[in-house]
Parts: sequence; C-alpha cells; structure tokens
Amino acid sequence: MTLRVAGKTSKTIKSESPLADGFNSAPGNSWGVEMANKTSETDKLRQKVEQMNEKLDKLLKQNDAYHASSELGETGQDDIYDKTGWLADPNGEYLGQAVEDDGCQDAYYEHSWVAEDEMPELENVNGDSGLGHKWTAEDSWGMGRAHDDSGLGDEVALTETNDEADELRDQVRCLQARLADLLSENDQLAMKVKELEGDWDNLIPSRHCFLSLYKCQKLQRALTLDECEHLVHASTKVASGDVLADSELYISGERRDYDVFVDLYGLDPHAVPSVLKDQHTIELVNAHATILASKYKTYTPKFQERFARFITNLRRTGYPEDCLIGLIDDVGILELQSSYTAFRNALHTEVSDVSKTEVMNDPVNSW
Repeated sequence: MTLRVAGKTSKTIKSESPLADGFNSAPGNSWGVEMANKTSETDKLRQKVEQMNEKLDKLLKQNDAYHASSELGETGQDDIYDKTGWLADPNGEYLGQAVEDDGCQDAYYEHSWVAEDEMPELENVNGDSGLGHKWTAEDSWGMGRAHDDSGLGDEVALTETNDEADELRDQVRCLQARLADLLSENDQLAMKVKELEGDWDNLIPSRHCFLSLYKCQKLQRALTLDECEHLVHASTKVASGDVLADSELYISGERRDYDVFVDLYGLDPHAVPSVLKDQHTIELVNAHATILASKYKTYTPKFQERFARFITNLRRTGYPEDCLIGLIDDVGILELQSSYTAFRNALHTEVSDVSKTEVMNDPVNSW
C-alpha cells in the first residue's frame, strides 16, 4: 500500500518589493513547488520498490519450487531400485528374480543365463543378428546422458536465478535507502510549508492594510467596517505590492473591490495564479503597485502609459515564461520585450521620490 505525504502549497508574502526600492531581481518562493515534486518523486520510488519486491518474490518461489521438485524426483527414483540394482516391480516382486525364475523353466536359457552370465543374442525380424542387443545398450546410454544433461541444465538455471535474486535484493536495498532519504526531505519540506502558512496567516491583515490604505488615500474612497478593522489590527504595515498574496484575498472572497486590485496590478485577481508564472513579470507588476501606493513617490503619465502597454502585450502573447530577456524570433515576443524594457526604464526616469526632494528643500535638514 502506498502512503502519501500530504503537503499544502502556500505562497510566501514578501515584505518589500526589490524592484520598487532597489530595482534588483529577487528569487521567488518555491517551497510549495519543491514540496509537490518531492512527494511525486517519493510515490514513484515507492512504486518501484514494490515492483522489485514482487519480482524478487516470484524468483524465490521459483527457486523453492525447483528444490521441491528436485528432492521429489530423487526420492522417487531411489524407490524404484532395490539393493541389488534391479528395477522393482510395482507389485512388490523383483524383476531380476522373475527373469531368473523364467530362465529356470527353460533349460537352454537356464544354461546361458547362469553359466555365461550374459544375455543371448537376439535376432530381429529382418534376420540381423545382435542388432537388438546393440540398440538396447545405446538407447540405455542415451537415456542416462539425457538425464545427466537435464540435471546440468537445471543447475545452471538455478544458479542464474539465484544471481538474479541477489541482484534484485541489492537493488531493493538501494531503493529503500533512497526512499527513506526522500521521506526525510519530504518531512522537512512539510515543516517549512507549515511555517510559511503561519507567516501567511500573520500577514493577512497587513495585506488588507496595504490595499485599504491605497483605496482610502490614493483613490479617495470610503472604507467598509471590515476594512477599517484591518487597518486597526494590522501589526505590520507593508509598503510594497505582492500580486500573488493580494490575489488570494480576492479568490477566497475576503475582498470584493476588484477595481482596486486591477488599478494596482493591471490583472484580474482570479487569473493571476494560472497566468502569472514568470518571475520577471511578477517583480515588475509588484513594483508598479508599490509606486502607486507609496506616499513618497510620484510618477508621470508616461509611467502609466508604458505599464498599460506592457500589460497589453503580456495578454496578447499569452503570458509567456522566460522570454522577456534573450533573442527570440517572434514579432509578438519582440514587442513584449520592448514594452518590458521601456517600463523597466520608466521606473527610474518617470518616478520621483518626494522624501528626497523635501530634504533638499529643507534648510535645516540639508546640512
């Protein structure tokens, strides 16, 4: 029976966006994907171990059956001979004695059998003398050799079976050791996923706070009672966007102000988990949301135009992965790469930091 280690995939909530602040790429969380891969690999290896064990059991059964048949054959063959070497009659009479009795009834055969101790020559129907005796001897020798050859073949087959069984035992031991390692790694990944799930539960209020602050401060819209409670109970206020984490709030039904999400990320929250796979795209979308929600940054209309063009080309090409950087001979991908580069440059050229400007204009803090 195959045991499966259940693992729940969870997404990590990043506290800040590297593109929005330092414009450096950061690796995405892959604990959930790695957990699923380890579980799949463990199941496949477990099935292979079971198949090897079944094959080993079959070989061992064949081995036992061979030994049983060999012992039975030897026992049965010993029973058909008596101590003098004569074949025993099924009725309990010795065939040698019977021949001697028959010989006693005929004087000629009695003299030939007793005195010379050899069989008389027999003539066949064709009149050839001695051929009957010669055929009997060769046939007896051939039957004995066939019996010896058959026994030798059985011994060779048994040796090959034992060698194959030993090889299978070694393979089973290696597979079991590998399976134990995978199960250990799987348990470690499960613990890490559980920790990440705890972090996610703690950061849910913070993600609500990020969205509600943008809705209130930037869009100048009223908040619901639940959204106000999120602002009050948020232990940590995050200033960076996270398209994957925020989309979960809409998918779960905790938030319904979809226009707020679309304004920040340019995408439908329900489509994000299935279409947004490329890490460069995720970082760029998060940077856009971070700048829009920040109270210290301002941006030009060109910044929004380049972002809209990038999202349009992204939809048109089907949200491709690993093609934003590199040479690809496709018109749609080339346009996507061009819009990606243009918006990435706009993060530097079309965005201003208000806090730095205020410091430069303050005569006290400028020293």
